[in-house]
Amino acid sequence: MLEIVPGIPDRETFDRLFDEAWDKISAERQRIGDRKLRETLWRGLHSGKCDMYVVDGYVAGCGSHEDLDIEGEKWLWFRTPTLGRDQTGSKAWFYSEDFQRIPAEMRKAEGYTGMIVVANSESPAKAAVESHYGTFNAHFEAPEQVDPSSVFGEESAANLGFATAYKIRYR
Repeated sequence: MLEIVPGIPDRETFDRLFDEAWDKISAERQRIGDRKLRETLWRGLHSGKCDMYVVDGYVAGCGSHEDLDIEGEKWLWFRTPTLGRDQTGSKAWFYSEDFQRIPAEMRKAEGYTGMIVVANSESPAKAAVESHYGTFNAHFEAPEQVDPSSVFGEESAANLGFATAYKIRYR
């Protein structure tokens, strides 16, 4: 069973998750460097609200998020997802209905319209966002690709030139 637990994993757990996320974040590792990305994600967990994804008592992922107001609607910016394996070594938990249902129910109850996800345009993470979210359409609408400047402002264009941004509405 998946649980969302507020808090930051210890450093050893984070490093394990980062290493297990290799295939999804490899494009970013190549773009900015393994060590720099690892430290950027670690610091990111300490700069906003952070949750751990716990599958059957085992930390399988974590991520920080930030609240955004977009045209009067409350959105969750899923900033630093670091998603690894469960205790059996599987990543299937990420593709489960629980991974869509539980966060969607929780965030809707907290007043969120949906979430913002930004991914390197060359990465497998982008493909995972496009193929995964909305699969269980009872919880999310299909991802809508948007111009990053429509979410983060015009000054964001230079910093996010490598990225694809999505709005994913809760149902």
